[in-house]
Amino acid sequence: MKRKTLCWGLVAALVFGGASAADLPSGMSFVGLTEQGWSAYLVRGDGKARAVPGLGEVRQLSWAPANHRLVYMNLEGAVLELRGEQKGPGTLLVPADDPDGYTQLRLSPDGEALWAVRLVQRQSERTQLVRYDTGKRRFVLWHEQRGTLFDVMPLASGEVLYTQVSCVVDCGGIRQELWNRSAAGEARQVSLLNGTLRYPVRSGAGALWFSFGTGDSGFGLWRWPTGGNPRAITTTGESDLWPSAVGEEIYFVRRNANGGRLMRWRQERVEEIPLPGVQDVRDLEVNP
Repeated sequence: MKRKTLCWGLVAALVFGGASAADLPSGMSFVGLTEQGWSAYLVRGDGKARAVPGLGEVRQLSWAPANHRLVYMNLEGAVLELRGEQKGPGTLLVPADDPDGYTQLRLSPDGEALWAVRLVQRQSERTQLVRYDTGKRRFVLWHEQRGTLFDVMPLASGEVLYTQVSCVVDCGGIRQELWNRSAAGEARQVSLLNGTLRYPVRSGAGALWFSFGTGDSGFGLWRWPTGGNPRAITTTGESDLWPSAVGEEIYFVRRNANGGRLMRWRQERVEEIPLPGVQDVRDLEVNP
């Protein structure tokens, strides 16, 4: 199918009205697959998912509506950003031919800072947590330690959550645990669950949510309340990924061999939220 070229600004969109305003929270973003390819979707105050025009196919994104800033990675691997009413494709931050690779782009809640995971020389054996320096116009090293680091998640408190892979061979599966670096720069290990922990976030009440799996049984959604013990919330055999908190409601993507669907957990119940025209979903984030 021939792709259409749209010339509107960041606020223009293709509207999918299958979910009501109550279903989709303002500040949600995700990458969705349609017949036109992978697109960036944003949800504003009307509660509808809107595809951002002019970006081409998108691999990853992070959006901070508080600062009207959107950062994304295109199909070729370049990192670009849009600010305010700027039209796509936007301003180039990292060229596609950079000697290092970048993944898991994350804006701080206020949109002032941009983090990412750097794959040194495009190899996953050595990773660094990096932060974009607008003066130097490049990512600079922010944190590195033994093991490979992923899943950087900045919090409004100034803390940054991330995960560390400590073992992949002769340990019965990937060992990936949660770490926290404080605003003062102190890093400490938070979990010791002896499995694979991914995509940590913190809910409005302070509970930690994350995806957790062991072996080949997929990833379940887990909750770790303040002062309590972690427990599994979902165990379906599929993979529940990218949890995103809105108060005590959790939005996430449930993936299987057929793709990903948008889901919501609230009051101990899980429900699917339809996105008409969207065949697959990934890289979900809510940044009110």
